[in-house]
Amino acid sequence: MIDVPPAFRQLVLDREGPDATPWLDGLPELFTHYTDEWKLTLDGPPWSGHGGVAQPVLSEDGPAVLKISHPNPESRREAVGLGYWNGAGAVHVLRSVIEPTPVMLLERLGEDLGTADEDEACAVIGGLIRRLAIRAPEPNPTFREMWAKDLVHARDNYELATDYLSRKAIDQCLSTWDELSEGHTTFLLHGDLHQHNVLRGTREKWLAIDPQPCVGDPASAVGSALGNCKERIKQAADPEAELRARIRRICQAAELDERRATAWAQATAALNIMCDLDPDEPLDLGYDENDGADSQRWLADDIAIAEWLVSS
Repeated sequence: MIDVPPAFRQLVLDREGPDATPWLDGLPELFTHYTDEWKLTLDGPPWSGHGGVAQPVLSEDGPAVLKISHPNPESRREAVGLGYWNGAGAVHVLRSVIEPTPVMLLERLGEDLGTADEDEACAVIGGLIRRLAIRAPEPNPTFREMWAKDLVHARDNYELATDYLSRKAIDQCLSTWDELSEGHTTFLLHGDLHQHNVLRGTREKWLAIDPQPCVGDPASAVGSALGNCKERIKQAADPEAELRARIRRICQAAELDERRATAWAQATAALNIMCDLDPDEPLDLGYDENDGADSQRWLADDIAIAEWLVSS
């Protein structure tokens, strides 16, 4: 029987409250049930992410991963979305159960795209944006609906945001959301495509994992694509030029309009700042490079990106 990673237990309790305790307590038994029913053998320690626990296993189809996620609309969309793509550019689902708790047996993949060089990483991300943008099945939330609460919070805290961002950056962000997010209901998007959500495969070299499926403008995917490569951008001799070059390379591979994608990247970075604002708790942007303060580092990086990409 597996042990639930303590960090995952605490994350779920912090997010869902004590009502999640029975589900967490029953998770080891749930893993035992599916390893028995699907004739799986444990093959290493489990790991966890934001929404679920993944257990390496050996199956009749070879090395695999048994993933069980906390039941909520997002985790259910993940399982359904992977079924839409059916392994084309995304991890292949070998078996799945959606209700009452999402359970998936997935092909096992390797290291993430962060191990690739810059040119390959941009080409892969861009290619996956294009491949995964299939005609959207119904129903799925729109990209704007996924960010709706954050947009309301951002507008309510406009003046507070000026402590961290220029008014021009804020206005451009809100204008982009108003002008570019409406009317795009044709394409299904991954919703969270970045280097850590692309892993090396065997049947295909690189495959996407952990989608948050929604429908929207494919150019909006460029914002999240920058999410886990900010350290590399900052280390460049000219970070702003490197950022724009990276966007250009992604757009070339994805066959996207660069101006539109740049606007989305700016709007995503600015909204990341604005949706975290609390009048009673100023953002802490000070950090030591060696103290592991990732949240402060990401906020500072998003401020820089939001300002660098403001239209002249």
